[in-house]
Amino acid sequence: MRQWVLTVPHGLRAKLAFDPKLTTLVSRGFVAAASQWLRRRARRLGIRGKLKTGGVTVIQRFNSALDTSVHFHTLMIDGVCGCPHRPSTERMWPEGSGSVTSFQASSPVE
Repeated sequence: MRQWVLTVPHGLRAKLAFDPKLTTLVSRGFVAAASQWLRRRARRLGIRGKLKTGGVTVIQRFNSALDTSVHFHTLMIDGVCGCPHRPSTERMWPEGSGSVTSFQASSPVE
């Protein structure tokens, strides 16, 4: 498992705090971008087939100072799952590598 965290600009945080549809849209876009990034990385490593990812997201609404600060914590499988007839998970990083990776995705929200 690997944790992915999405923080957003301050102006968007206030909107997310009061608009559940926007919060859902941003959360889904974040998970979709992370999943797409994992599948692309797997394909570059030669892993083929219908690649799936999985995870769970928790929306944190406050920071440690109890300010409104909506951000997203997602725990995702550290790799991809391949063919359903032969279940397996392909790891894409050495275990315990502690690597920090960033990616940029086009935002579904302006």
